Amino acid sequence: MDETNRQLEARLAEVEREVASLKKLQRGAAMRGALAWGACGLAVAAALFAGARPGITQEEGTAVKAPFRVVTPDGKPVATINSDNEGPFIRLFNAAGGNLRVLDKEGRNAVSLFARSDGSGGNVAVYNDSGKSVFAAFARSDNRGGDVGIYDKDGKEVAALFARNEGGGVLQIYDGDAKVVFKRPE
Repeated sequence: MDETNRQLEARLAEVEREVASLKKLQRGAAMRGALAWGACGLAVAAALFAGARPGITQEEGTAVKAPFRVVTPDGKPVATINSDNEGPFIRLFNAAGGNLRVLDKEGRNAVSLFARSDGSGGNVAVYNDSGKSVFAAFARSDNRGGDVGIYDKDGKEVAALFARNEGGGVLQIYDGDAKVVFKRPE
């Protein structure tokens, strides 16, 4: 039992050193708060996994068996890593239930992928360096199919491709005043 406790203490000390190192690297970064919560959550989860089932869930500081959950201090989910019959997946949560964001080096949105709050599907958006959406693909809330939008540097729609309720699709191109200048089929 003493040897097991010594091993667990050594693992916890290593996790604490890694968290301290991560925190030092994160100082001054735009995402410092989010990454710090993630690092703290990972450290807590690693310590709990190490203490709960050290021989099964953790190999010498690098592997954790799925499912792996990270939660906030009040127990709300932040991330889940798991697998099912279709393979591995990562699920990130926000207040609405799901949002994956890829940020640039300044911490601005570059890409977001999220589930619609009405349960009708998902959205993908790509942003320019000004934070404006320049491309979006999403499931329509009326369950008629999907839409694709192309936007200019200011976020104004310049083209759209969307499914029609009666079948088929429509391609539209807009001028600078959002007036349709091309539409097929009419």
